[in-house]
Amino acid sequence: MKVKALASLSTATGWKSAGEEFTVNAADAEDLIGRGLVERSDAEPVAEPDPGRKAAKPTKSKA
Repeated sequence: MKVKALASLSTATGWKSAGEEFTVNAADAEDLIGRGLVERSDAEPVAEPDPGRKAAKPTKSKA
């Protein structure tokens, strides 16, 4: 998930400056957002699930 730093912070890949966008996994992103350190990036829209639509079932191949 792409996020944008709200302040300077240290990551596993080095320092990120305020406003800098970088990618983290979804669990880390939610943790950082909850702590107020980052926000979701506008470059990657958040997929909202459609409650009226069922997820497609995987199909079995007839091989």
